[in-house]
Amino acid sequence: MALNLRRYNGWIPSRKAYDAYFSDLVRGATTRSRALPTHTPPVKEFEQAIRADPAMVKLFDDVFLQAPELPSQIPDFDHFLHILDLIVGEPPKFKVVEEGGFSEPIGVPMYILFDLLSNTSAAYDLFRMKAFNQALKKLLLMRP
Repeated sequence: MALNLRRYNGWIPSRKAYDAYFSDLVRGATTRSRALPTHTPPVKEFEQAIRADPAMVKLFDDVFLQAPELPSQIPDFDHFLHILDLIVGEPPKFKVVEEGGFSEPIGVPMYILFDLLSNTSAAYDLFRMKAFNQALKKLLLMRP
C-alpha cells in the first residue's frame, strides 16, 4: 500500500481519506451510542458546560441546521458528542483507503469534526463565546 505525502508534506489528507475516515467516525459513533449511551468523562463535562448555557444550546442547534454537509452525517448534538467520545480516546491515525490502495495521515481528528461546523454563522458566534472556549479547552486538556 502506497503512502502519499505530496500534499503539504503529508499534513493534509486527500478528500477520499478524509471522507472515508469521517464516515468511519459517524458509523462508530452510531454503534457506540446504541451500545454505550454514556459519555467519557471529558465529553460529559463538555456536554454539561454546553447544556448549562441556553445560548450555546441554541447555537449548536443552529449549527446543525446551517451546515449543508451535516444533516445526513451528524444529525444532532448527541451524535456529535458520541463522535467526540471516539476521538478523545484514540491517538491520530492513518486512514487506509481500500479502493485506492493508499494510506494517509488524518492529522488532528478533532479538527475534521470542528471543520464541518465552522463554516456557519452560528459556529462563528459559538466559537467566539468565552464559555464555549473554556469548555473546549477542558475537553482538549481532558481535565476539569
